[in-house]
Amino acid sequence: RQFISMVSHEFRTPLAIIDGAAQRIIRRKDRMTADDLDTRLGKIRNAVKRMAELMESNLTSGSLEAGASDITREPVDLVALVREVCDRQQEVSSSHVLTTDLDKLPTFISGDHRALEQVFTNLLSNAVKYAPDNPRIEISGWVEDAMVVVSVRDYGVGIPEKKSPICSFDISARVRRRAS
Repeated sequence: RQFISMVSHEFRTPLAIIDGAAQRIIRRKDRMTADDLDTRLGKIRNAVKRMAELMESNLTSGSLEAGASDITREPVDLVALVREVCDRQQEVSSSHVLTTDLDKLPTFISGDHRALEQVFTNLLSNAVKYAPDNPRIEISGWVEDAMVVVSVRDYGVGIPEKKSPICSFDISARVRRRAS
């Protein structure tokens, strides 16, 4: 049940992008320029690509739970990755206002791009999901004691502060969790 719930949650964002872009094409097909159509079709293609990546990621998660590690460490442009995930979330959640403060992050870290993308996607989609009536979401990052910290803050119902973890990554991308 937990696996099905997680997979369902992960697929909602790209499906919403696909559905939204397709609806706009249907409603405005007679008034769309070639550039508008290319933009909408590009969003659909990117969302389909994201779904394929999610399927691959879920297969990888299954392998990890079975004891087979499939983590690929490579240079990851962390700032670009966080901005890409924010842009994708903004497409789905146009009523939310995502602000970023990423200037204090190192540009590159060593880590698994897919795993980090999944973490940031989950954090942002949860922020949107649990703050439907408060559109402000703040994403910030900094380095603290050789750890890279990325914070996603919303103003919704939230998690009790004593139970709220901060996910941080040291420069070599080991995940650590600590209470806020």
